[in-house]
Amino acid sequence: MGTRPVLRAGLGGDAIKGPLARRRRGDWLKIKRVQAERFVIIGYEASTTAPGGIGRLLLAACQRNHLVYVGSVGTGFTQAGATALRKQMDELIILKPALCMKGCRQDYRWLTPALVAEVEFLAWTHDGKLQQASYKGLLVDADAAEVFALR
Repeated sequence: MGTRPVLRAGLGGDAIKGPLARRRRGDWLKIKRVQAERFVIIGYEASTTAPGGIGRLLLAACQRNHLVYVGSVGTGFTQAGATALRKQMDELIILKPALCMKGCRQDYRWLTPALVAEVEFLAWTHDGKLQQASYKGLLVDADAAEVFALR
């Protein structure tokens, strides 16, 4: 196994003070390589447990002047932050998604792509989706044109 797959998720290692161990010990340390980027919010799924809350945000990045779905984020919200964000999003609801998506669920609520979120994640999946994403906040003065650009 090369270093490339290891670097995607993080690095791990044993302290130099002892011999190589076959299992984790107290001196074993894993360092995760966390990435943070800006993505435009194109929709959301309502929470099934908190009335007026957010289950997950649907995110997009820019590729050749078009929005491309890159996955969703369903963690990292505070209760107050989720309530405030939901109020903002409910003012931007549209009937159809702002991009082409296959297999859309009926309970998604689509938005005008005007809100930009900062999201931390560990890696990209082989099919171009965010892996282990966590919401960090809404970027108030950000323009949807300033989101992450896919290559």
